[in-house]
Amino acid sequence: MDECARRKLFFNGQGNRQPSAVTTSSAIAITVSAANVAPAVSITSPANNASFTTGSTVTINANATDSDGTVAKVEFFQGTTKLGEDLTTPYAFAWTSVPAGNYSITVKQPII
Repeated sequence: MDECARRKLFFNGQGNRQPSAVTTSSAIAITVSAANVAPAVSITSPANNASFTTGSTVTINANATDSDGTVAKVEFFQGTTKLGEDLTTPYAFAWTSVPAGNYSITVKQPII
């Protein structure tokens, strides 16, 4: 539709604005939530640089919290190899018969 035709529809013959019909939709509800806060997880024992003898059982203890969610489990890793997981607090894993070597131990708490 050209500009002239739009103006004819909008104004009556005397140049007065014509009332227009307005339709309103039904209301909808929305929720705006704060961004997810990352959980916190840390190894509580053994201490960093602890030493053990070959064949020892090394018990790894961890603390995990999630201020805006739930801790479902804590996973225990040696490098990229998953050693195990614990589903309940206190979070711990007993790594048995550990061979001689230097290891990097980490724990992870998946975000739910």
